[in-house]
Amino acid sequence: MFQTEKKLVMRSIIDIERSSCAGCGLCIVDCSRGALTVTGGKAMLVDDNLCLGDGVCLQSCPYHALQIITRPAKPFDMKEYFEDGDPEPVYSSDDSPESFMLCSASSTMPEMRGAIPYSHEPDPKPDSDSPQPPAVTPSFRSIQDPGALTLEPAMPISQQSGALSEKERNWPIKLNQITHIPAGVDILLCSDCAAAKARHFHMDYVQDRYLITICPLMEDTGLLASKLAGLFAQSRPKSLMTLRMSTECCQGAHMIGAGALNMSGAGISAREILIGMDGKAIS
Repeated sequence: MFQTEKKLVMRSIIDIERSSCAGCGLCIVDCSRGALTVTGGKAMLVDDNLCLGDGVCLQSCPYHALQIITRPAKPFDMKEYFEDGDPEPVYSSDDSPESFMLCSASSTMPEMRGAIPYSHEPDPKPDSDSPQPPAVTPSFRSIQDPGALTLEPAMPISQQSGALSEKERNWPIKLNQITHIPAGVDILLCSDCAAAKARHFHMDYVQDRYLITICPLMEDTGLLASKLAGLFAQSRPKSLMTLRMSTECCQGAHMIGAGALNMSGAGISAREILIGMDGKAIS
């Protein structure tokens, strides 16, 4: 039976400038999904659905042959990413595993070393006539003096929180560490990256919501959804808002929240907000 081709969507994806590519293969190492290979002395994309479009590989190319563009492409396969496990390294047709990457690229490594500024020489000794910083700074001197610094034991979180309620305390925030959610709260399910990138995160999104953070790329989505469903079944939340980045690798966040609601029978719908690379909401 023939497989149906996936519908193309406009999205971010890697683009390789072949005239600038030296075929060194350094980009292959940084690609977490095995989306790149070297064939005929040039890097190439194995398949659209393997590329996250997150641009992690860009920093590895000393020849600036890689860029992220927007074009019609097959969507990144989240299901395949999480169910198939880590892929085997991708080799070109004329390369064997023994000659993969660092071994096969040995002929280009001298040129590579020349392109990347790096020195094994120790830092030069300062000129004896130039002003020298004090041998010991006041802050370091006070630490050395046992009588100048008193260390006190850390205060337990329960005492630090004072009269804060369980909802106001909202700790821990990582889903894999949470064991209980207060009943009837408004929940913000947020990807780690969205929390860091969103402008006015607390003012615009957290507000009085109960914050739960996840990483749909690096954590097991099935386990996250199951755990969240159990917490929802106990707490019966009032509402759920999902905040995630607009990137392909983050789209699992909303799936986790919606799936947990369905499994728990909470009877509410999930609202989704996407954060762009500039930190602003785009939907």
